Amino acid sequence: MRQALKIGQRVSLISNCENCKKIYEYVIKEVTGFGASCIVYGAYYEDSLGIKHLVRLKEFYPVCMDISRDENLNLDVKDEYKQKFNEEGNLFIKAYKNNTLFQSNLETLNSTGNVQNFLYGNNTMYMVVNYNNGISYDKVNGESIHDIFQIGLTLSKTIGVYHKYGYLHLDIKPENILKLPETNELIILFDFGSVDSIENIHSGKTKNLSYSEKWAAPEQLQHKVSKICEATDIYSIGAVLFYKIMGRIPGLDDRKVFATWEFDLKDKKFEGCNPKIFKYIKELFKNTLRVKPSKRYKSIDELVKILEKLVILSIPNSIYLKSNFVQNDNIFIGRQEEIKLIHDKLKSETNSVFIHGFGGIGKSVLAKQYAFLHKNDYDTIVFASYLTNIMDLVLNDREISIANFQRVEKEDDRKYFKRKMDKLYELSDNRTLIILDNFDVDEDDNLEYLLNCGCKFIVTTRNDFTDYNYHQVEIEAFENIEELENLFFCYNKIEYSEEEINQIRDIIEMVDRHTMTVELIAKQLRITEIKPIVLYKKLKSLEGITSVNKEKVKLKKDKKLSNKSIMNHLEVVFDIAKLSKLEKYILMNMSLIANVKIDKIEFMKWCCIDEFENINLLIDRGWVEFKDNRISLHQIIIDLVYNKLTPTSEKCEKLLQTMTQMATMRIKNNTTKRNQYINLIGIFADRIKGNNMELAQFYNNFAELLSSRYKDNCFYYYKKAVNIYEDLDNHIDIYIDNKIKEKLIEVNFNMGAAYINLMEEKAIYTVKKDEIIRYYLDEIKTSFDTCIKLQKYISGEKSLQIANKYIKIAQVIFYSFDSIYRVLDNIQAKEYFSYFEKCLIKSFEIKKEILGIDNEETKDICYELYQYYLADSTNMMMFEDLIQDKKKALYYGELYIGE
Repeated sequence: MRQALKIGQRVSLISNCENCKKIYEYVIKEVTGFGASCIVYGAYYEDSLGIKHLVRLKEFYPVCMDISRDENLNLDVKDEYKQKFNEEGNLFIKAYKNNTLFQSNLETLNSTGNVQNFLYGNNTMYMVVNYNNGISYDKVNGESIHDIFQIGLTLSKTIGVYHKYGYLHLDIKPENILKLPETNELIILFDFGSVDSIENIHSGKTKNLSYSEKWAAPEQLQHKVSKICEATDIYSIGAVLFYKIMGRIPGLDDRKVFATWEFDLKDKKFEGCNPKIFKYIKELFKNTLRVKPSKRYKSIDELVKILEKLVILSIPNSIYLKSNFVQNDNIFIGRQEEIKLIHDKLKSETNSVFIHGFGGIGKSVLAKQYAFLHKNDYDTIVFASYLTNIMDLVLNDREISIANFQRVEKEDDRKYFKRKMDKLYELSDNRTLIILDNFDVDEDDNLEYLLNCGCKFIVTTRNDFTDYNYHQVEIEAFENIEELENLFFCYNKIEYSEEEINQIRDIIEMVDRHTMTVELIAKQLRITEIKPIVLYKKLKSLEGITSVNKEKVKLKKDKKLSNKSIMNHLEVVFDIAKLSKLEKYILMNMSLIANVKIDKIEFMKWCCIDEFENINLLIDRGWVEFKDNRISLHQIIIDLVYNKLTPTSEKCEKLLQTMTQMATMRIKNNTTKRNQYINLIGIFADRIKGNNMELAQFYNNFAELLSSRYKDNCFYYYKKAVNIYEDLDNHIDIYIDNKIKEKLIEVNFNMGAAYINLMEEKAIYTVKKDEIIRYYLDEIKTSFDTCIKLQKYISGEKSLQIANKYIKIAQVIFYSFDSIYRVLDNIQAKEYFSYFEKCLIKSFEIKKEILGIDNEETKDICYELYQYYLADSTNMMMFEDLIQDKKKALYYGELYIGE
């Protein structure tokens, strides 16, 4: 065992200069480490003024030679080890010379330990090195992945300079790297005993190549000198990074061609980093740790390039577009030509490809299969389902999610959409793929805006976009029926007779080789155990079908007929499925929220469903799609169920109650969740049908929610509520009291308040400002006048209820005065104030007549009129010239004080 010098011991060392044998004295301060060839100390010396200077002393004291130290501190080397001691001593001297060589090069000066002297004493040799306030990299713990890649990049760039001048390091390991506390962009390398020129190595001049076994490349371990090259150092850098990331030394399995690695995503070092980083980490390992040098990166520059990318990707809490694509778990058969065509177009012809075909033909599955097969061509793959419009899609942070980027409080839709699109443009490149699924509309104002963001797009659609000059791939029914037979038997493992197989083949032909229909038929026949002949006869009996071939001709000629035919076939399949009442109830409710993916348990709560069994059966039969604990319906199933089962507010009472309650929720501090709820309720509101009080109340609640978010489509739902209430109000035999009229008053009042709320907002962002204001002013008066008219019908021409309604309207108008002045000109303002004045005076006259002039309620209105005509409140001062009337102010002021 080696005996280190003790703390506090003073050692006297001399130079080997023939002209001057100068003596240097050092005091040992600490033992900092043991290497294979030396012991390292922290020490100090005193200058002529007695000032202490810290240094590191590297004492040549090799291991495994049974060297002892005598009482005078001298090393005692046994005779049998002296030759080996001298040989390794020469390497120690060589390391010093190499150190000074790189120390004198400006490109490696800052990354090289600064040796001050080479001295002798104690029957050995010493290097004197500057004392740097760093820590050996093997002792650094708790780094983030960003720190690791920064150090790796700095190390690679430093070694790159060695390679530039024809040298290899050959002993890169954490113990030979000094990390400075100030920065990750500067490291100091020490221990240059292994450094040598490639020329010396390959020519045989270098007899002994030193290395550290755990970090050495296979060609070093196997002493294949001819194979040692720049890739040898690249292996060692990869091994250091592997150790820091994985927490272990790379083994034999890690060097194999098909090596795979699993990462502990809960590890703190990965916290906040971009998930796509793992793809590049694997690429890094595959190109540094391979057994053959020729299979590693060809140069350090290639390693530097990927590390630069990893440094950027690993910045904690960086902003990046999140991938949400997962491996396609549907059974996929055929379509190889279409996949190649899509790839060729995206690679060389265009940034966007439209996949066109009938519903259920396999467009979405094809897009997913392409993404799966070409996942290595993209860093980010986003799968987004189109529901209402592109603006809503982009605003939905679940569909298109940007990490560490969200809507700020009170940011309206337009501003957030613009800001998010700007960020999408910044983050997108040709290694980003967005799949826009179910774009089943003829146009969208923001389509071009989205498609031009700089990434690749696949758009699945039932609509033909060839006239718009988009690159389109047509998806037709399978030409080879055997492929559909294979699809059928992937879902149905029943062993049928030859006759039944022929019947199945006829069924496939009869449903026009429609992919989804074949899949559903396979599942229904498997679960219900109905014989194929039964289904064949039911399909055969469909009106209009006289022969398979005749129908096929019709389908090709007329698109509408084709869609209708698909639905007819699916209805037959739906009927033979013999779904229970509860299963149909589930499908009805799901059809009302379209293809939105909903958490299964949450949906069950919404619809008051107690057991999983029926939903699970629907999943197994193929009617309901299920992934990541979320359920949804395919678009063609939505169409089928919605048209066949006709869900209404009466049939789907529980879901309506849930949506009504949801519309009254005011979610704070979670803008993303709030907007997801608004989108979901909006889809439900557009699909639900009915004519009862509950539905009208839902529309009113949803309109109020939209109004609070400054969305002008709130009026559409207010009017839907009004239409239902008015229709119900005409059936006096059903509602004998005034409950309906009271509801109508409530909705019209809310609508009037909403028009006031949105008038300023819309006028600011509209070019035709006067036209918009004129429309809103008219609608405000119409809504409030309707309230008064209905109230008069209930309580009579003059009543306190009428007076209070006038006051309530006046209050709403009054609170808008401080903001509305920015959009109204003098004529518009005068009209607006006149309506306010009219409401106050009408209320005053009614209360004066009923309650008397001395009543407190009457006097309160006098005071309001006094303030209005005086125009001295902050709400009215800017309109002083328009409304001030001191005579009227004096009149109502005197009434108020009782004079």
